[in-house]
Amino acid sequence: MPGLRILHVDDNPGDANLLSEAVSEAGVSATIETAPNGVRAIEYLHQCASHPGHALPDLILLDLNMPVMNGLTLLRIISRHDDWRRVPVAVLSSSQLNAEQEEAFALGAIAYLIKPHDFVGYLTLARQLPHFPKLEGSVRAAAAVAR
Repeated sequence: MPGLRILHVDDNPGDANLLSEAVSEAGVSATIETAPNGVRAIEYLHQCASHPGHALPDLILLDLNMPVMNGLTLLRIISRHDDWRRVPVAVLSSSQLNAEQEEAFALGAIAYLIKPHDFVGYLTLARQLPHFPKLEGSVRAAAAVAR
């Protein structure tokens, strides 16, 4: 069975590396593409749609606080696109603001996760990743990943 295809949108290379290392350490079969901001994520999604053999990701992990284009703006664009809105989006952010959580869910996020503070937290997150695409169409859940 092919692995999970994940688009991780985050401007922090340290967080991106921790996620990749945790996925590998947890033994999760996944390919992770990283985009440093919303603009680059849109370019990647367009590339998936325009090249045969490049499928859309199974899951988008989305940080909110990024330069160039923030996560909520990207989520708004994804939610209005006929093909992209079918891809489950889980917010992975350090922001704990209720207003941002509510807006993310209103725009179609399937989960809102607080970024882990250490590698153990990223391992916990990595082990949960295969279940996230299954949340699509079900009850949306707010969650905090172990710190």
